[in-house]
Order: sequence, then structure tokens, then C-alpha cells
Amino acid sequence: MTNDILSLEGGTARITGGSSGIGPAAAKAFAAAGAAVAITGRNTDRLADARKEVGRSVKTFVADSASVADPDRLMVRVRDEIGSVDIPFANAGVGIFEPVVEIDEQTFDDVFDITVKGVFFTVHKALPILNDGASVGLTASTVAHLGAPGSTAYAASKMGVHGLARTLSAARRPPRRLRTSRFSLPPTHPTTMRGTEVLADGGVSRLNIAVPSDRST
Repeated sequence: MTNDILSLEGGTARITGGSSGIGPAAAKAFAAAGAAVAITGRNTDRLADARKEVGRSVKTFVADSASVADPDRLMVRVRDEIGSVDIPFANAGVGIFEPVVEIDEQTFDDVFDITVKGVFFTVHKALPILNDGASVGLTASTVAHLGAPGSTAYAASKMGVHGLARTLSAARRPPRRLRTSRFSLPPTHPTTMRGTEVLADGGVSRLNIAVPSDRST
């Protein structure tokens, strides 16, 4: 994605999970296409590293996607610093891969608080500052469809993201005319995943093969 095939000149993008993996890559592409970009993450040092990678013009905000209170505070700051938003990209998520018999309530909550609740309220809280016709992006995963060993909680959470994308499509109607896209991408940063059940013995390679190289779903 480069600015010779896509122009976002004058547009604004806000990306959660912006400190590693898909987040900085998306931010770099949006910035190269001319958009004003804001990224969020929980770790100050990683956000600083991401800013160096993307470019000094990107705005960074420390926020926890698992907290419902943080998006309220964040939206005010984003609106004040970059204006209303054209591209809200709910990318934050956590992958924990463990056998189903070993998953406890805390592990389940860790996954769903960020990957489902966090994504839902990222979009929900952003609605007042979205421009009509905005493009909402959600990071899904091929794992939701693969039935990979050890992926029970993560796969269930990403299936929730798929469902959210489908229901948000109703917002295409006037007057908001919001467009929603979900992206099922291969792993880009295995250190954000915990557990070895699905990652061992070429697990990441198998997940990569599952994604067509010329399209996302």
C-alpha cells in the first residue's frame, strides 16, 4: 500500500494496537498515503519505538483497549489533536494459545477483554467523532476458521470480531454511510502470542499459508 495507488490526503486514521506488528505497518502505509495518523498502545516504550518506525508526525497515545473508560478519554484527545476520524482501525488483540483444559477464567478474560470487548468499545466510543462515510477496519484472523489445536479462546474471540464486522455493515445506510472491513491476516509478530501449542512445529507458517496472498476477508 503506497501513496501512488491510494490517496488519503487530508484524511485521519486512528489505530489501536499500534505499538507492534500490524499496527505500525498500517500506520506507515496510511501516513505515506497522506493521512494524519494516531496510534495507541499500552506500553510507552513500544509506542516510542513505533513512532520512530512510522515517522515523527504520527501521534501516540497510551491507552488500554481492555478498559472501557480509556476510549472515552482517548476520543477527546484524538479529536482535539487530529480532528474527526475517517479511518478507525481496531487492531488491538492478544493471542493466548493453550490446551482447552488448561485455560482458566483469567486467561479467557485476558483474551476477550482486549480482542472482543476492546474492539467493540473502540468502535462504539469512536462513533461520535467519525466522519460520515468513514471506513472502519477490524483485525480478524484465519485462526477463527482453522480449528487449530490450542487456539480455543483466541479463535472464539476472533469469531466475535467477524460477527461484529457483519453487524456493523448495517451502518452503511444513510446518513452515516460507514463502511466496515475485516482483515484476516497472518501472524506478523509472534511475541504478542502466548503459548506454544499452535506455534510449534511450523505453526506460524501454516497460518500464513491459510491466507490468500492477494486478498483479505
